[in-house]
Amino acid sequence: MELPEVLKHLAGILEMRKQALSRPYNLLLTSTLSLTPTVLQNICYSDTRSAFRQYMYNLGQRDRLHALRPLLQTPQHSNGYRALARLITRHYFSTILTTNIDSALENALEAILAEEGLPSRSFQVLIPDRDSDEYVVQALDDHANGVRIVKLHGCLREGVIPITFPDFFEPHYGIQESVKRYLNQDLIIIGSIDHEDHIDRALTRYGKSSIYHVLPHAFPLDDNVVRLIKTRGYNPNAYVITGQYGDFNLFFTTLEALLLSKTVSAPAQRDMSPSHEDRSSTWSHTVFTNIPGPLQAVTRAEAPRADVLVVTVTEVETKNVLKVMKEIAGIEYERSFIGDKIYYNLGVINGARVFLVQSEMGIDGLGGSLQTVSKGILALAPSAVIMVGIAFGFDPEKQHIGDILVSEKLSGYEAQRYGSGKDGTPIIVSRGYRVPASVRLLSRFRSGYQDWSGQQVQFGLILSGQKLVDNREFRDQLREREPEAIGGEMEGMGLYTAAHDHKVDWLLVKAICDFADGNKAENKSQYQEEAAKNAALFTIHVLQKTNFTVSSSGSFGT
Repeated sequence: MELPEVLKHLAGILEMRKQALSRPYNLLLTSTLSLTPTVLQNICYSDTRSAFRQYMYNLGQRDRLHALRPLLQTPQHSNGYRALARLITRHYFSTILTTNIDSALENALEAILAEEGLPSRSFQVLIPDRDSDEYVVQALDDHANGVRIVKLHGCLREGVIPITFPDFFEPHYGIQESVKRYLNQDLIIIGSIDHEDHIDRALTRYGKSSIYHVLPHAFPLDDNVVRLIKTRGYNPNAYVITGQYGDFNLFFTTLEALLLSKTVSAPAQRDMSPSHEDRSSTWSHTVFTNIPGPLQAVTRAEAPRADVLVVTVTEVETKNVLKVMKEIAGIEYERSFIGDKIYYNLGVINGARVFLVQSEMGIDGLGGSLQTVSKGILALAPSAVIMVGIAFGFDPEKQHIGDILVSEKLSGYEAQRYGSGKDGTPIIVSRGYRVPASVRLLSRFRSGYQDWSGQQVQFGLILSGQKLVDNREFRDQLREREPEAIGGEMEGMGLYTAAHDHKVDWLLVKAICDFADGNKAENKSQYQEEAAKNAALFTIHVLQKTNFTVSSSGSFGT
């Protein structure tokens, strides 16, 4: 069985870091290592997560602890844990974050320490629900020597598990930033995070650190971590270990053999750039001859990159953004052709590189907002996507043509029940859901509003759907169902879906061009022109007044 090049290269990097006395790679051990199908079967007589979840929900907290005893009684990956323990005692790893509630790693460490005559408690175990946030933060942030295991979801042996187990909530507020920092440094993830949304959300797509991902099953093209690696600009072939060597036991016993036998050296130069066919279709059959680096359809230095991607839909929206950029910011655009899309390079505003792309109307289809935003994120790697344009208002008595609407929240109105009242009047019952816009983008637009002297700006709930609404009765039905709504449009849910999938901040900035009352054709060109211009003016104003560049830690500049 041929040893994967990526595994040999990882061993070389770990050895190089140890020799240089550099901080070791962070290590995340996920709950899939302990909650295996076999263990689930032993607990609830089913190997599915859904059945296990339902079984846990039917038990009280004390009974849950008793039901989970098989996690302590059944040895899980004992050879792999002993190999990992020996690597920890040799300083290849120091701080380990785990979402397992068993104590397999602690048991292995205690055994290896005893065999080697070392103090049995020369490592620290921290549990957020038991230990203070201050100690957990210190463990995650401290670069000094020392072995620490942070058990994010609790510890069965200590009788400490979240009341919501097995659905895990967000980490304590006091440790959230430290967990995020830890996960966005150079990291090895062992196992899947499919059932751990809070881990997925904490992994930022605009970080520069590397992620190695170890999975026992076949190469997962749709795996969230694999997609994140690719979005960061790296070739997943160089960072994902699957198949036989993705098995926990074989991965760590092989890594131990490579490192402790001293047969590895600093990694040689390797070419991680995929072939032309790889770039367009698959990631397999890569020749490893260079150190891991970004996908090189063009080099990272040559590739166009954006801090902010502005998305428009109609010609009038695009024209006004380009016009305002020239008149207010003094910037002429340049066209960039990437894939099947044309991107307008709008230059640098207050340190932030800004690009624009135009979508087709609606969400679906090859040119719709979902595809357009997704392609734009993959092409330009922005940290923020802002959709700028026109919308309809709800209240002509309090709102005016040209008023600017900013999405605090977005609600899709297509998912609904369309029924009738006793008098035959149509009744719409919404079955959609609200999603909050980016807190960071909202804070910047609120700050920019403080010294904005233009048209009125409203922050609130915006409705989004595929229908072009121009009927007073239908509009009023929507408003009756969502009385907080300040306006509506057609492309926002595509923006949200793509940005959420790629972990990018998003916001909708649109101005009122009509009130969806059957009079859309009245002064249509004039009103759309006015609305598009106001939305563009406010967006450029905010870009000029606040900072949209992103640090390596994933935070906007100040």
